[in-house]
Amino acid sequence: MRTLTTRGKRIEMDKWIFVVWLLFSLCWIDPATGKNWKKRSALGFVLGATLNGLFLYLTQMTLIPVNILLYLATNVACGKIFNSITNEFARFKSDDKHDRKVLPFFFGGVVLFCAMLGLAIISEPANTTALYNLAELEEPDLNLLNTSHIILISSNNAIRLGNNKLGELGNQAKIDEARWQVVNGKLNYLLPLAYAGTTQAWVLGNKGTEGYLMLSAENQSPEVQYVKGHSLRYIPSAIFGHDLKRHIWAKYPTFWQGDSIFQLDGNGNPIYVTVLDLPSVWGITGDKPAGIVVTDPETGQMAKYGVSEIPAWVQRSYEGETVTQYLRWWGLYPHGFWNTLFSKNGITAPVKDLSYRKDDIGEIKIVAGQTSALQPLCGNDGRLYYAAAMGNPNDDSHSLTAYVVANAAKLPIKLMLYPINESIDSLGAAQNIQQLDAVSHVPGHCVQPLNLYNISGKYAWLGPVATSYDEFAVISLTRLDNGKAYFGQNLADVYAKAGLDG
Repeated sequence: MRTLTTRGKRIEMDKWIFVVWLLFSLCWIDPATGKNWKKRSALGFVLGATLNGLFLYLTQMTLIPVNILLYLATNVACGKIFNSITNEFARFKSDDKHDRKVLPFFFGGVVLFCAMLGLAIISEPANTTALYNLAELEEPDLNLLNTSHIILISSNNAIRLGNNKLGELGNQAKIDEARWQVVNGKLNYLLPLAYAGTTQAWVLGNKGTEGYLMLSAENQSPEVQYVKGHSLRYIPSAIFGHDLKRHIWAKYPTFWQGDSIFQLDGNGNPIYVTVLDLPSVWGITGDKPAGIVVTDPETGQMAKYGVSEIPAWVQRSYEGETVTQYLRWWGLYPHGFWNTLFSKNGITAPVKDLSYRKDDIGEIKIVAGQTSALQPLCGNDGRLYYAAAMGNPNDDSHSLTAYVVANAAKLPIKLMLYPINESIDSLGAAQNIQQLDAVSHVPGHCVQPLNLYNISGKYAWLGPVATSYDEFAVISLTRLDNGKAYFGQNLADVYAKAGLDG
Protein backbone atom coordinates (compact mmCIF):
# COMPACT_ATOMS: atom_id res chain seq x y z
CA MET A 1 0.00 0.00 0.00
CA ARG A 2 1.49 3.34 -1.07
CA THR A 3 0.60 6.67 0.47
CA LEU A 4 -0.04 10.18 -0.79
CA THR A 5 -0.41 13.44 1.10
CA THR A 6 -3.33 15.74 0.25
CA ARG A 7 -3.72 19.02 2.16
CA GLY A 8 -1.86 17.60 5.12
CA LYS A 9 -3.67 14.24 5.21
CA ARG A 10 -1.96 10.91 4.60
CA ILE A 11 -4.02 8.80 2.17
CA GLU A 12 -3.70 5.10 1.50
CA MET A 13 -3.38 4.12 -2.15
CA ASP A 14 -3.71 0.60 -3.45
CA LYS A 15 -0.55 -0.76 -5.13
CA TRP A 16 -2.46 -1.58 -8.33
CA ILE A 17 -2.96 2.13 -9.03
CA PHE A 18 0.82 2.60 -9.11
CA VAL A 19 1.36 -0.55 -11.20
CA VAL A 20 -1.22 0.49 -13.83
CA TRP A 21 0.06 4.07 -13.89
CA LEU A 22 3.61 2.82 -14.49
CA LEU A 23 2.47 0.38 -17.19
CA PHE A 24 0.57 3.10 -19.06
CA SER A 25 3.47 5.54 -18.74
CA LEU A 26 6.02 3.08 -20.13
CA CYS A 27 4.00 2.95 -23.35
CA TRP A 28 5.32 6.42 -24.18
CA ILE A 29 8.98 5.32 -24.33
CA ASP A 30 10.34 5.31 -27.88
CA PRO A 31 10.93 1.68 -29.04
CA ALA A 32 13.42 2.78 -31.73
CA THR A 33 16.90 3.48 -30.42
CA GLY A 34 19.28 5.88 -32.07
CA LYS A 35 20.12 9.54 -31.97
CA ASN A 36 18.73 11.33 -28.89
CA TRP A 37 16.88 8.14 -27.86
CA LYS A 38 17.32 8.75 -24.14
CA LYS A 39 16.05 12.32 -24.36
CA ARG A 40 13.10 11.34 -26.55
CA SER A 41 12.16 8.42 -24.30
CA ALA A 42 12.53 10.48 -21.13
CA LEU A 43 10.33 13.20 -22.61
CA GLY A 44 7.74 10.61 -23.65
CA PHE A 45 7.74 8.94 -20.24
CA VAL A 46 7.33 12.25 -18.40
CA LEU A 47 4.44 13.28 -20.64
CA GLY A 48 2.80 9.85 -20.39
CA ALA A 49 3.23 9.75 -16.63
CA THR A 50 1.71 13.21 -16.26
CA LEU A 51 -1.27 12.51 -18.53
CA ASN A 52 -1.98 9.11 -17.01
CA GLY A 53 -1.60 10.39 -13.48
CA LEU A 54 -4.18 13.09 -14.17
CA PHE A 55 -6.42 10.62 -16.00
CA LEU A 56 -6.45 8.06 -13.18
CA TYR A 57 -6.90 10.71 -10.50
CA LEU A 58 -9.74 12.53 -12.25
CA THR A 59 -11.66 9.53 -13.61
CA GLN A 60 -10.98 6.95 -10.87
CA MET A 61 -10.93 4.27 -13.54
CA THR A 62 -11.94 0.85 -12.25
CA LEU A 63 -8.88 -1.39 -12.61
CA ILE A 64 -10.44 -4.46 -14.18
CA PRO A 65 -8.76 -6.29 -17.09
CA VAL A 66 -10.96 -4.93 -19.89
CA ASN A 67 -10.42 -1.33 -18.79
CA ILE A 68 -6.68 -1.84 -18.37
CA LEU A 69 -6.34 -3.40 -21.83
CA LEU A 70 -8.52 -0.73 -23.45
CA TYR A 71 -6.47 2.15 -22.05
CA LEU A 72 -3.21 0.28 -22.50
CA ALA A 73 -4.03 0.14 -26.23
CA THR A 74 -4.86 3.85 -26.18
CA ASN A 75 -1.52 4.67 -24.54
CA VAL A 76 0.42 2.51 -27.00
CA ALA A 77 -1.19 4.22 -30.00
CA CYS A 78 -0.89 7.76 -28.61
CA GLY A 79 2.63 7.13 -27.34
CA LYS A 80 3.84 5.99 -30.74
CA ILE A 81 2.33 9.03 -32.43
CA PHE A 82 4.22 11.19 -29.96
CA ASN A 83 7.43 9.22 -30.57
CA SER A 84 7.17 9.84 -34.30
CA ILE A 85 6.61 13.54 -33.78
CA THR A 86 9.57 13.94 -31.41
CA ASN A 87 11.74 11.97 -33.82
CA GLU A 88 11.01 14.50 -36.57
CA PHE A 89 11.90 17.36 -34.23
CA ALA A 90 15.14 15.58 -33.36
CA ARG A 91 15.95 15.47 -37.11
CA PHE A 92 16.68 11.77 -36.81
CA LYS A 93 17.08 10.52 -40.39
CA SER A 94 17.77 6.86 -41.06
CA ASP A 95 15.77 5.85 -44.13
CA ASP A 96 12.51 5.62 -42.21
CA LYS A 97 13.93 2.91 -39.95
CA HIS A 98 12.39 4.73 -36.98
CA ASP A 99 8.88 4.66 -38.41
CA ARG A 100 9.25 1.01 -39.38
CA LYS A 101 9.97 0.20 -35.76
CA VAL A 102 7.24 2.43 -34.35
CA LEU A 103 4.36 1.60 -36.73
CA PRO A 104 3.88 -2.03 -35.57
CA PHE A 105 3.37 -0.78 -32.00
CA PHE A 106 0.91 1.86 -33.20
CA PHE A 107 -1.17 -0.56 -35.26
CA GLY A 108 -0.98 -3.13 -32.46
CA GLY A 109 -2.48 -0.58 -30.10
CA VAL A 110 -5.25 0.25 -32.57
CA VAL A 111 -6.08 -3.44 -33.08
CA LEU A 112 -6.16 -4.10 -29.33
CA PHE A 113 -8.38 -1.05 -28.77
CA CYS A 114 -10.84 -2.19 -31.45
CA ALA A 115 -10.84 -5.73 -30.05
CA MET A 116 -11.67 -4.56 -26.53
CA LEU A 117 -14.32 -2.17 -27.82
CA GLY A 118 -15.84 -4.95 -29.93
CA LEU A 119 -15.96 -7.32 -26.96
CA ALA A 120 -17.72 -4.65 -24.91
CA ILE A 121 -20.34 -4.17 -27.65
CA ILE A 122 -21.17 -7.86 -28.09
CA SER A 123 -20.82 -8.89 -24.44
CA GLU A 124 -24.53 -8.42 -23.68
CA PRO A 125 -26.16 -10.00 -26.76
CA ALA A 126 -23.71 -12.92 -26.59
CA ASN A 127 -24.48 -13.69 -22.95
CA THR A 128 -28.22 -13.20 -22.56
CA THR A 129 -28.73 -16.45 -20.64
CA ALA A 130 -26.10 -15.53 -18.04
CA LEU A 131 -27.54 -12.03 -17.65
CA TYR A 132 -31.09 -13.38 -17.36
CA ASN A 133 -30.02 -15.78 -14.60
CA LEU A 134 -28.43 -13.03 -12.50
CA ALA A 135 -31.88 -12.29 -11.12
CA GLU A 136 -32.30 -15.01 -8.51
CA LEU A 137 -35.87 -15.56 -7.35
CA GLU A 138 -37.02 -16.46 -3.85
CA GLU A 139 -40.39 -17.37 -2.37
CA PRO A 140 -42.55 -14.24 -2.00
CA ASP A 141 -44.00 -13.27 1.37
CA LEU A 142 -47.59 -12.15 0.85
CA ASN A 143 -47.80 -10.53 4.29
CA LEU A 144 -44.82 -8.33 3.49
CA LEU A 145 -46.80 -6.02 1.21
CA ASN A 146 -49.68 -5.42 3.62
CA THR A 147 -47.84 -2.52 5.16
CA SER A 148 -48.96 0.57 7.06
CA HIS A 149 -45.87 2.54 6.00
CA ILE A 150 -47.27 4.62 3.13
CA ILE A 151 -45.19 7.33 1.47
CA LEU A 152 -47.11 10.60 1.41
CA ILE A 153 -44.37 12.95 0.21
CA SER A 154 -42.18 12.57 -2.87
CA SER A 155 -38.39 12.68 -2.73
CA ASN A 156 -38.36 15.85 -4.86
CA ASN A 157 -40.71 17.55 -2.41
CA ALA A 158 -38.53 16.38 0.48
CA ILE A 159 -35.49 17.98 -1.18
CA ARG A 160 -37.44 21.20 -1.70
CA LEU A 161 -38.46 21.31 1.96
CA GLY A 162 -34.86 20.63 2.97
CA ASN A 163 -33.49 23.48 0.88
CA ASN A 164 -36.18 25.79 2.27
CA LYS A 165 -35.09 24.86 5.79
CA LEU A 166 -31.46 25.62 4.99
CA GLY A 167 -32.50 28.96 3.51
CA GLU A 168 -34.37 29.86 6.71
CA LEU A 169 -31.27 29.01 8.75
CA GLY A 170 -28.94 30.97 6.47
CA ASN A 171 -26.94 27.84 5.70
CA GLN A 172 -25.02 28.11 2.42
CA ALA A 173 -25.03 24.36 1.75
CA LYS A 174 -27.64 22.63 -0.40
CA ILE A 175 -29.67 19.43 -0.52
CA ASP A 176 -29.52 17.41 -3.73
CA GLU A 177 -30.50 13.90 -2.61
CA ALA A 178 -33.08 12.29 -0.32
CA ARG A 179 -32.32 8.87 1.15
CA TRP A 180 -35.01 6.86 2.91
CA GLN A 181 -34.50 4.92 6.12
CA VAL A 182 -36.58 3.48 8.94
CA VAL A 183 -35.95 5.51 12.09
CA ASN A 184 -37.82 4.67 15.29
CA GLY A 185 -40.20 2.43 13.39
CA LYS A 186 -41.19 5.09 10.83
CA LEU A 187 -40.09 5.67 7.24
CA ASN A 188 -38.10 8.88 6.97
CA TYR A 189 -36.09 10.86 4.44
CA LEU A 190 -32.48 11.62 5.35
CA LEU A 191 -31.12 14.70 3.59
CA PRO A 192 -27.31 14.98 3.72
CA LEU A 193 -25.90 18.44 3.15
CA ALA A 194 -23.83 19.03 0.02
CA TYR A 195 -21.48 21.82 -0.95
CA ALA A 196 -23.12 24.51 -3.05
CA GLY A 197 -20.16 24.66 -5.43
CA THR A 198 -16.47 23.96 -5.98
CA THR A 199 -15.35 27.10 -4.16
CA GLN A 200 -17.27 26.15 -1.02
CA ALA A 201 -15.94 22.59 -1.26
CA TRP A 202 -12.37 23.95 -1.40
CA VAL A 203 -12.77 26.42 1.45
CA LEU A 204 -14.64 24.03 3.77
CA GLY A 205 -12.89 20.82 2.71
CA ASN A 206 -11.18 20.24 6.05
CA LYS A 207 -14.19 21.38 8.05
CA GLY A 208 -16.97 19.61 6.13
CA THR A 209 -20.71 20.18 6.15
CA GLU A 210 -22.60 20.38 9.41
CA GLY A 211 -24.99 17.49 10.07
CA TYR A 212 -28.01 16.44 8.04
CA LEU A 213 -31.77 16.99 7.81
CA MET A 214 -34.51 14.47 8.46
CA LEU A 215 -38.25 14.45 7.83
CA SER A 216 -41.02 11.90 7.84
CA ALA A 217 -42.02 10.26 4.57
CA GLU A 218 -45.33 9.11 6.09
CA ASN A 219 -46.60 12.57 7.00
CA GLN A 220 -48.13 14.81 4.34
CA SER A 221 -46.97 17.92 6.25
CA PRO A 222 -43.71 16.85 7.90
CA GLU A 223 -41.53 18.92 10.17
CA VAL A 224 -37.93 19.18 8.95
CA GLN A 225 -35.40 18.41 11.68
CA TYR A 226 -31.82 19.65 11.50
CA VAL A 227 -29.50 17.16 13.20
CA LYS A 228 -26.21 18.85 14.08
CA GLY A 229 -23.09 17.67 15.85
CA HIS A 230 -21.49 15.91 12.87
CA SER A 231 -18.85 17.43 10.58
CA LEU A 232 -19.14 15.43 7.38
CA ARG A 233 -15.98 15.82 5.29
CA TYR A 234 -15.88 12.70 3.10
CA ILE A 235 -18.98 13.27 0.99
CA PRO A 236 -19.90 12.98 -2.73
CA SER A 237 -19.80 16.75 -3.33
CA ALA A 238 -16.31 17.19 -1.85
CA ILE A 239 -13.20 17.57 -4.00
CA PHE A 240 -9.67 16.17 -4.01
CA GLY A 241 -8.91 13.73 -1.20
CA HIS A 242 -12.27 14.30 0.52
CA ASP A 243 -14.24 13.29 -2.57
CA LEU A 244 -15.97 10.14 -1.27
CA LYS A 245 -15.74 8.23 -4.54
CA ARG A 246 -12.03 9.01 -4.95
CA HIS A 247 -11.39 8.19 -1.29
CA ILE A 248 -12.91 4.72 -1.71
CA TRP A 249 -11.28 4.17 -5.12
CA ALA A 250 -7.82 4.84 -3.70
CA LYS A 251 -8.18 1.77 -1.48
CA TYR A 252 -10.48 -0.43 -3.59
CA PRO A 253 -9.69 0.44 -7.24
CA THR A 254 -10.36 -3.07 -8.61
CA PHE A 255 -14.13 -2.87 -7.95
CA TRP A 256 -16.95 -1.00 -9.63
CA GLN A 257 -18.48 1.47 -7.18
CA GLY A 258 -22.22 1.88 -6.85
CA ASP A 259 -23.80 5.07 -5.56
CA SER A 260 -22.84 5.84 -1.97
CA ILE A 261 -25.98 5.71 0.18
CA PHE A 262 -26.26 8.01 3.17
CA GLN A 263 -27.80 6.33 6.22
CA LEU A 264 -27.47 5.94 9.98
CA ASP A 265 -25.64 3.08 11.65
CA GLY A 266 -26.84 1.08 14.66
CA ASN A 267 -25.83 3.92 17.00
CA GLY A 268 -27.51 6.65 14.98
CA ASN A 269 -24.27 8.00 13.51
CA PRO A 270 -24.18 9.08 9.85
CA ILE A 271 -22.35 6.76 7.44
CA TYR A 272 -22.10 6.12 3.72
CA VAL A 273 -22.61 2.59 2.41
CA THR A 274 -21.13 1.84 -1.02
CA VAL A 275 -21.58 -1.45 -2.84
CA LEU A 276 -18.54 -2.93 -4.60
CA ASP A 277 -19.35 -4.82 -7.80
CA LEU A 278 -17.43 -7.15 -10.08
CA PRO A 279 -18.44 -7.98 -13.68
CA SER A 280 -19.49 -11.61 -13.95
CA VAL A 281 -19.72 -11.89 -17.75
CA TRP A 282 -16.48 -11.70 -19.77
CA GLY A 283 -15.13 -9.31 -17.16
CA ILE A 284 -17.21 -6.59 -18.83
CA THR A 285 -20.87 -6.70 -17.79
CA GLY A 286 -23.24 -8.51 -15.47
CA ASP A 287 -22.11 -6.70 -12.33
CA LYS A 288 -22.60 -8.71 -9.14
CA PRO A 289 -22.13 -7.28 -5.64
CA ALA A 290 -18.91 -8.51 -4.02
CA GLY A 291 -19.44 -6.66 -0.74
CA ILE A 292 -19.89 -3.20 0.71
CA VAL A 293 -17.69 -0.45 2.13
CA VAL A 294 -18.96 1.52 5.11
CA THR A 295 -17.34 4.95 5.35
CA ASP A 296 -17.38 7.29 8.32
CA PRO A 297 -17.85 10.69 6.63
CA GLU A 298 -16.32 12.48 9.62
CA THR A 299 -13.00 10.61 9.79
CA GLY A 300 -12.82 8.83 6.44
CA GLN A 301 -12.33 5.45 8.10
CA MET A 302 -13.58 2.57 5.97
CA ALA A 303 -14.65 -0.99 6.74
CA LYS A 304 -15.24 -3.59 4.02
CA TYR A 305 -17.81 -6.37 4.50
CA GLY A 306 -18.26 -9.40 2.30
CA VAL A 307 -21.61 -10.53 0.89
CA SER A 308 -22.24 -12.81 3.87
CA GLU A 309 -20.97 -10.31 6.45
CA ILE A 310 -23.43 -7.41 6.09
CA PRO A 311 -24.13 -5.96 9.57
CA ALA A 312 -27.74 -6.18 10.72
CA TRP A 313 -28.00 -2.41 11.13
CA VAL A 314 -27.32 -1.74 7.43
CA GLN A 315 -30.68 -0.91 5.86
CA ARG A 316 -29.53 -0.42 2.28
CA SER A 317 -26.50 -2.23 0.86
CA TYR A 318 -26.87 -1.28 -2.79
CA GLU A 319 -28.54 1.33 -4.96
CA GLY A 320 -31.85 0.81 -6.75
CA GLU A 321 -30.25 1.04 -10.20
CA THR A 322 -28.79 -2.44 -9.61
CA VAL A 323 -32.28 -3.90 -9.18
CA THR A 324 -33.50 -2.00 -12.23
CA GLN A 325 -30.67 -3.43 -14.34
CA TYR A 326 -31.33 -6.98 -13.11
CA LEU A 327 -35.02 -6.56 -13.92
CA ARG A 328 -34.19 -5.22 -17.37
CA TRP A 329 -32.11 -8.31 -18.19
CA TRP A 330 -34.61 -10.66 -16.58
CA GLY A 331 -37.54 -9.13 -18.46
CA LEU A 332 -35.75 -8.70 -21.79
CA TYR A 333 -34.03 -12.07 -22.23
CA PRO A 334 -36.40 -14.90 -21.18
CA HIS A 335 -35.95 -16.40 -24.67
CA GLY A 336 -32.55 -15.04 -25.69
CA PHE A 337 -31.31 -12.17 -27.83
CA TRP A 338 -33.02 -12.88 -31.15
CA ASN A 339 -36.42 -12.94 -29.46
CA THR A 340 -35.92 -9.27 -28.57
CA LEU A 341 -35.68 -8.41 -32.28
CA PHE A 342 -38.40 -10.57 -33.79
CA SER A 343 -41.19 -12.43 -31.98
CA LYS A 344 -40.68 -10.62 -28.64
CA ASN A 345 -42.50 -13.33 -26.71
CA GLY A 346 -42.64 -13.00 -22.94
CA ILE A 347 -40.74 -9.71 -22.79
CA THR A 348 -41.49 -7.50 -19.79
CA ALA A 349 -39.87 -4.39 -18.34
CA PRO A 350 -40.16 -2.16 -15.26
CA VAL A 351 -42.74 0.55 -15.82
CA LYS A 352 -41.30 4.00 -16.49
CA ASP A 353 -41.36 6.89 -14.10
CA LEU A 354 -43.60 9.90 -14.67
CA SER A 355 -42.58 12.99 -16.62
CA TYR A 356 -44.48 16.27 -16.46
CA ARG A 357 -44.99 18.76 -19.28
CA LYS A 358 -47.15 21.80 -19.91
CA ASP A 359 -49.06 22.13 -23.15
CA ASP A 360 -49.65 25.36 -25.09
CA ILE A 361 -52.49 26.45 -22.79
CA GLY A 362 -50.61 25.71 -19.58
CA GLU A 363 -52.27 22.43 -18.67
CA ILE A 364 -50.07 19.74 -17.13
CA LYS A 365 -49.60 16.61 -19.21
CA ILE A 366 -48.16 13.43 -17.74
CA VAL A 367 -46.12 11.15 -20.01
CA ALA A 368 -43.76 8.22 -19.53
CA GLY A 369 -40.29 9.21 -18.38
CA GLN A 370 -36.92 7.91 -19.52
CA THR A 371 -35.97 5.87 -16.44
CA SER A 372 -37.58 2.92 -14.71
CA ALA A 373 -39.79 3.69 -11.73
CA LEU A 374 -38.41 2.07 -8.60
CA GLN A 375 -40.17 2.76 -5.34
CA PRO A 376 -39.05 2.39 -1.74
CA LEU A 377 -41.15 -0.03 0.27
CA CYS A 378 -41.12 -0.44 4.03
CA GLY A 379 -42.54 -3.90 4.64
CA ASN A 380 -44.61 -4.92 7.61
CA ASP A 381 -41.39 -6.43 9.02
CA GLY A 382 -39.88 -2.93 9.32
CA ARG A 383 -37.20 -3.63 6.68
CA LEU A 384 -36.56 -1.61 3.54
CA TYR A 385 -37.20 -3.03 0.08
CA TYR A 386 -36.98 -1.95 -3.53
CA ALA A 387 -40.19 -2.51 -5.46
CA ALA A 388 -41.06 -2.22 -9.14
CA ALA A 389 -44.12 -2.98 -11.25
CA MET A 390 -43.44 -4.96 -14.42
CA GLY A 391 -45.41 -4.60 -17.64
CA ASN A 392 -45.28 -5.37 -21.34
CA PRO A 393 -43.25 -2.61 -23.04
CA ASN A 394 -44.83 -3.43 -26.41
CA ASP A 395 -48.40 -3.07 -25.14
CA ASP A 396 -50.10 0.34 -25.03
CA SER A 397 -52.88 -0.89 -22.74
CA HIS A 398 -50.88 -0.04 -19.57
CA SER A 399 -51.28 -3.62 -18.33
CA LEU A 400 -49.13 -5.06 -15.56
CA THR A 401 -47.70 -8.55 -15.30
CA ALA A 402 -45.94 -8.65 -11.92
CA TYR A 403 -44.82 -6.75 -8.84
CA VAL A 404 -41.19 -7.41 -7.91
CA VAL A 405 -39.68 -6.77 -4.48
CA ALA A 406 -36.04 -7.05 -3.31
CA ASN A 407 -34.58 -6.67 0.17
CA ALA A 408 -32.49 -3.48 0.08
CA ALA A 409 -29.88 -4.80 2.52
CA LYS A 410 -29.60 -8.48 1.68
CA LEU A 411 -26.80 -9.78 -0.55
CA PRO A 412 -26.72 -11.54 -2.93
CA ILE A 413 -29.71 -9.80 -4.50
CA LYS A 414 -32.82 -11.97 -4.64
CA LEU A 415 -36.18 -10.99 -6.11
CA MET A 416 -39.64 -11.83 -4.85
CA LEU A 417 -42.15 -12.06 -7.70
CA TYR A 418 -45.84 -11.31 -7.12
CA PRO A 419 -47.93 -12.05 -10.25
CA ILE A 420 -50.42 -9.35 -11.23
CA ASN A 421 -52.97 -9.42 -14.00
CA GLU A 422 -54.31 -5.89 -13.96
CA SER A 423 -54.72 -3.33 -16.70
CA ILE A 424 -53.45 -0.07 -15.27
CA ASP A 425 -49.86 0.99 -14.62
CA SER A 426 -48.65 4.12 -12.84
CA LEU A 427 -48.81 6.22 -16.02
CA GLY A 428 -52.39 5.19 -16.76
CA ALA A 429 -53.39 5.82 -13.14
CA ALA A 430 -51.67 9.23 -13.03
CA GLN A 431 -53.21 10.34 -16.34
CA ASN A 432 -56.63 9.28 -15.11
CA ILE A 433 -56.21 11.16 -11.83
CA GLN A 434 -54.92 14.29 -13.56
CA GLN A 435 -58.00 14.60 -15.78
CA LEU A 436 -60.55 14.21 -12.98
CA ASP A 437 -62.38 17.33 -11.85
CA ALA A 438 -60.85 17.24 -8.36
CA VAL A 439 -57.44 17.86 -9.95
CA SER A 440 -57.89 19.32 -13.42
CA HIS A 441 -60.30 22.06 -12.27
CA VAL A 442 -57.80 23.41 -9.74
CA PRO A 443 -55.01 25.39 -11.45
CA GLY A 444 -51.57 24.03 -10.71
CA HIS A 445 -52.71 20.84 -9.01
CA CYS A 446 -50.73 17.80 -10.11
CA VAL A 447 -50.50 14.19 -9.04
CA GLN A 448 -47.09 13.23 -7.66
CA PRO A 449 -45.23 9.96 -8.41
CA LEU A 450 -47.35 6.97 -7.44
CA ASN A 451 -46.32 3.90 -5.45
CA LEU A 452 -47.95 0.50 -5.66
CA TYR A 453 -49.20 -1.12 -2.44
CA ASN A 454 -51.18 -4.17 -1.45
CA ILE A 455 -53.91 -2.90 0.86
CA SER A 456 -56.14 -5.53 2.42
CA GLY A 457 -55.34 -7.91 -0.43
CA LYS A 458 -56.05 -5.33 -3.16
CA TYR A 459 -53.37 -3.66 -5.26
CA ALA A 460 -53.63 0.12 -5.47
CA TRP A 461 -51.58 3.05 -6.78
CA LEU A 462 -51.29 5.63 -4.02
CA GLY A 463 -49.65 9.04 -3.85
CA PRO A 464 -50.21 12.70 -3.02
CA VAL A 465 -51.65 15.43 -5.21
CA ALA A 466 -49.72 18.68 -4.79
CA THR A 467 -50.45 22.34 -5.43
CA SER A 468 -48.49 24.55 -7.81
CA TYR A 469 -46.22 25.33 -4.83
CA ASP A 470 -45.56 21.60 -4.27
CA GLU A 471 -47.62 21.68 -1.09
CA PHE A 472 -49.83 18.74 -0.12
CA ALA A 473 -53.45 18.95 -1.33
CA VAL A 474 -55.05 15.48 -1.12
CA ILE A 475 -54.15 11.80 -1.24
CA SER A 476 -55.08 9.88 -4.37
CA LEU A 477 -55.72 6.14 -4.54
CA THR A 478 -56.42 4.10 -7.66
CA ARG A 479 -57.63 0.52 -7.28
CA LEU A 480 -56.21 -1.82 -9.91
CA ASP A 481 -59.19 -4.16 -9.89
CA ASN A 482 -61.70 -1.51 -11.00
CA GLY A 483 -59.48 1.36 -12.23
CA LYS A 484 -61.35 3.93 -10.14
CA ALA A 485 -59.62 6.83 -8.40
CA TYR A 486 -60.47 8.10 -4.93
CA PHE A 487 -59.35 11.15 -2.95
CA GLY A 488 -59.05 11.88 0.76
CA GLN A 489 -57.41 14.23 3.22
CA ASN A 490 -55.71 11.37 5.02
CA LEU A 491 -55.22 7.62 4.67
CA ALA A 492 -58.27 6.65 6.73
CA ASP A 493 -60.44 8.93 4.62
CA VAL A 494 -59.23 7.65 1.25
CA TYR A 495 -59.32 4.00 2.39
CA ALA A 496 -62.93 4.41 3.48
CA LYS A 497 -63.94 5.99 0.17
CA ALA A 498 -62.15 3.23 -1.77
CA GLY A 499 -63.80 0.50 0.31
CA LEU A 500 -60.50 -0.77 1.69
CA ASP A 501 -59.69 -1.66 5.27
CA GLY A 502 -56.24 -0.18 5.68
